[in-house]
Order: sequence, then structure tokens, then C-alpha cells
Amino acid sequence: MSGEIHCCSVHYARKLPRRGIRLRSTGGVQCLHHQRKLLFGRGCAIGTFSAFADNERHSREDCTLDSEEVPNDCRTALLAAGIRRRWAAGSVLMREGELSDFVMVIEIGRVKVTSSTASGKQVLLAIRGPGDLLGEFSAIDTRVRSATVVALSSVTAKVLSGTDFRAILTNNGRAAFSLLRMIVNRAREADAQRLEYGAYTVTERIARLLLDYAGRYGQTDADRVIITLPLTQTELAHAAGASREAVAKTLRRLRDLGAVRTGRRRIELLRPQVLAEVAEGLPSVYSDADEPRRSL
Repeated sequence: MSGEIHCCSVHYARKLPRRGIRLRSTGGVQCLHHQRKLLFGRGCAIGTFSAFADNERHSREDCTLDSEEVPNDCRTALLAAGIRRRWAAGSVLMREGELSDFVMVIEIGRVKVTSSTASGKQVLLAIRGPGDLLGEFSAIDTRVRSATVVALSSVTAKVLSGTDFRAILTNNGRAAFSLLRMIVNRAREADAQRLEYGAYTVTERIARLLLDYAGRYGQTDADRVIITLPLTQTELAHAAGASREAVAKTLRRLRDLGAVRTGRRRIELLRPQVLAEVAEGLPSVYSDADEPRRSL
């Protein structure tokens, strides 16, 4: 079977080839950040692994500035005013609670954005990559950083001072409007994430998260899709709003179902259609990691 479907993600929306399996149920898996049908939507023909071939160029750490989050007119102005800096994997680019107002535009690599609750619990807010802007809140309101940014890989970024950033927004109306649009998009993304936490179980959230990451960062390798983000189970727990134990239990169940294969900081999708069914809570594959409430 051949045709086209849309892959919805935070950074990319494009057509990918589809071929392979048809799920006979109705409904569909919603993208973690957008309320649209995801690549593995139920009731439509879905790709197994070839659908990710076109996505590989967006997953490499040396990819170009092709993010759709920051429009070209704003990004061009920021890049022209910035100074290039580099960080090794694991480096802290910004720290929650510190008083600084510089901003940066990522050129190469990926970072994770995290925040801590009053009780000390970590929450993974976002993954950012080439073309994305970081630090704009503190540059605008001059308050302390609201999140910590850590390099997941080697990172190269253009950095500019808060003074230069504010001058660009003051003197360039197109850039200012572009930034406003980006902030609105991020607010919508945060709203969708809060909905995920309230509407789905831990198991469903993790399945949806893996599908979302596969759609954005998946690379095909023979009969599997490799998620190229080097995340630990603890970081997955922070992203899904769950405990590490819940994530470990869910991944074990997904391995038993033959849906995924895991290694150290590595997750491979083997049967994405099973993940799609888990994400929708179908009884045939359901297993709640924290409090089982349905029988297999």
C-alpha cells in the first residue's frame, strides 16, 4: 500500500511515504504537542520503518537551521548579532535561578530544558535543537532563569546579550512579531502537555512520548526505528511526569510485547503499531505502570 500521511511534530510538518500495516480500529493517536493525528494514527494505513527515512536528516546533530519554531526573519537577525560558542555534551548552558539575560540560537546539537518543583522533583519541559531560541524570557523581563538547559550532545550556538536582543526587538517589528508568535506556540505546546498529564495514564503517556520522539528524532536502521535522543529512564520519567519505577515497568511491558528494544540511553521501536494501541489504551495491550486497572 502506498500514499501519503502527515507527520505532526513541534518542529516539522511534512508528508512522508506510508506503506505496510492497517489498524482496524477508529480514532487516532494525538501528537504530544499538537491535537492532530500522529503518524501512527489508528484507522489509517501506517508506515513501519520506511516512513522515517526522510526524517533522518532532521535527527542528525549536524543538521542545518531548519527549525520552524523561530521564523527566518527573527532568526537571521539574531544570528547576525550573535557570537558563536561551543559546549560539550553534559554542559549546562543556562541554570535555573541564575540572574542573566543573554539568549542563544542553537546551530548544531540538541539540549534538554528542565525545571525543578519546590519539592525538588525534576520536570523535562522540552527538547530543543538547531534553529531554536533559548533564554528569551529572562532577556525580556530581566528576572532569574526559569529553567536549566543542558547539552545532550556537542552544541554550537550563537549567543547575544540581553541588551542586543532587546534592541533587535525594539528596532525590528517583524522580528518582534515573530518572537511573539513563537512564544504563543510554546504556550500552546505547554497546554497540550498539561492535557496529556490529566487525560492519560502513565503507560499511555510513555507510549505517546515514544511515538512523538520517533516522529521527530527517529532514524531507520533495517527493521527498526532508533530514537536518537540519548535519554535515560530518569529523563523519560521527567518528560512523562512519572516515576522512574513506572517508566521501567512500562518499558519492560513494551519489551514483552515486542514493541521496543532498550539499551543504555537507547530506545528502538520494533512494532510501532503496538505502541499506537497502547497510547490509546486498548485492553489487548494495556498495562498501567502505576496502578493496573484493566486486565490483559
